[in-house]
Amino acid sequence: MKYFLIVALLVFTSCSGVVTSRTFTQIQHGMSQEASMQKLGKADAIIEKDGMELHKYINIYGPALSHDGCGKCSTMRKSDYFVVYRNGQVVEYGQVDHRFKPDPVVTKTFFDS
Repeated sequence: MKYFLIVALLVFTSCSGVVTSRTFTQIQHGMSQEASMQKLGKADAIIEKDGMELHKYINIYGPALSHDGCGKCSTMRKSDYFVVYRNGQVVEYGQVDHRFKPDPVVTKTFFDS
């Protein structure tokens, strides 16, 4: 019964417009800002710098985004996710602590201290 409730909850949340880490797997480099925002909804924070916009989504639940050689990627947890747009297109996205195909310009603008 316990497993049935967990599966039912996952199915319900994946169909109800709730943003999860699974939603972020649908985002792609070059995707239009409009298309990605339809999938993700309103960001928790938006930061504009150097002609780019970083949209931050806070405490999104799901497994860590995976990549080759990652031993912790199956861990379920809450993470902060982001999408960076330049000229109305996705140029970078991922977890704040894990970026796919990092763009040095984006990294320097938003993630360097």
